[in-house]
Order: sequence, then structure tokens, then C-alpha cells
Amino acid sequence: MASGFQLDSNQLTPGLYRVAIDTSNTTTYPVCSGSSVTTAQGGINPYDWDAGSVYTGGLPTNAYYAQALAQGNLRFQRIIESLAAISDCKILDPSVTAGGTSGNYQPTAVSFTVSFDRDAFVLPEYQKMLVAANSANTTYLGLDGTTIINTTALAVKDIVANAIAMQNGYGTTALTGYYKQYRQFNVSQNGDSAVATYIVQPNTGATIFGTVTVSQVALTGLTY
Repeated sequence: MASGFQLDSNQLTPGLYRVAIDTSNTTTYPVCSGSSVTTAQGGINPYDWDAGSVYTGGLPTNAYYAQALAQGNLRFQRIIESLAAISDCKILDPSVTAGGTSGNYQPTAVSFTVSFDRDAFVLPEYQKMLVAANSANTTYLGLDGTTIINTTALAVKDIVANAIAMQNGYGTTALTGYYKQYRQFNVSQNGDSAVATYIVQPNTGATIFGTVTVSQVALTGLTY
């Protein structure tokens, strides 16, 4: 006999999306030389300086490298904040392709899974935000100016790209700078301290959009 149970749109219907960001191009994601650092450098990095299992070759060796690492951390935080602003979500299974073994090197690739509690709401809510930010964007163009954001996976891609580019959608102006008090490794103290950490757009929004790939993760149903 049927149980009579029905799932409606107000109940939790999680959706998983795997995000991959190719940060290997040093023109798109500039790297720190070690003799100076700019606010465009640092790439994207989910791991703080004290992630010992990641930085097996040692910690940042000077203040420039330490600042670049913190800037990469801050960009990843912006991605998380931007995704969470659309819908309740969790970030799962972050992974990086290391540019080197120590904290002096920024990742050349970053990936993670976004788990939305209610992914059915992501696309329509994001489309509303695109039009609110740019009333001329009635066809929901993505940050590259050509891709129409008409699936949840594309919405996630555009959200991530805008977070990195520090824009609010196609046709909007990038923030001139963004900062937070953030943990930076202090070489002389062999520890960290809260430092005003600044970041700017590492490259154009269209270029950054092309470095992000998103695919929906298929869920396997239970078998009874």
C-alpha cells in the first residue's frame, strides 16, 4: 500500500555541483615573485597558511609570499559568501593542484563541491539578481557577455566568476578593491596575525568566466 508521502518544493531537495577553476595561466591569475606583491596576485586558495598537510615543503618564506597566500584565501572566501547569498549551501571536498610544495606557491587548479539545500531556487533567484544589478541584462547574459544563464550549473559558474572578478553580473563595474582583516602568516613570529588584506580583480570578468567549469553531480537513489 502506498504510504501517501509526498515531497513538496518547501522540503529539502539538495543538489550537488562540482566547481573547477583553472588558475594555471599566470596572466589571468598573476603569481607573487617573492620580491614584491600586488593585490591582483595570490590566485584562489582554500587552504590557510597552517594547513600542514598541504604545504609539505614549508610555510611562506617572507611577507610577500604570506600576503599573496592570504589574498588567495580571501578570494576563496568571497566565492563562498557569494554562493551562500543565493541559497543555503555547504562547501565539500576542496582540492587543489599545487604549484609547488610550500606556501610560496599558489595553486594552479582549484575544485570543490557545492551542496545546495534547495537548488531549485538558485537559478530564478540569480536571474533576478542579474537584472537588479543591470536592468539592460534582460536575457540573463553571463559575465562573458555571450553565455545565457539558463541552468543552475551556469548560474553557479557565473556566481563564482563574479566573486573572483568582484562584479555583480555582466555589464557591471568591478569593485576597485575589497579588503578584510584576515590571517596572514608572520615569518618572524612563526604564527599569524590579523592584517587588512586587500584584493582586486586579477583579470577581466570575461577571461575569468572562461576559467570556471561547473557540472552537476548525479545522485544515486537508494535501493530497497
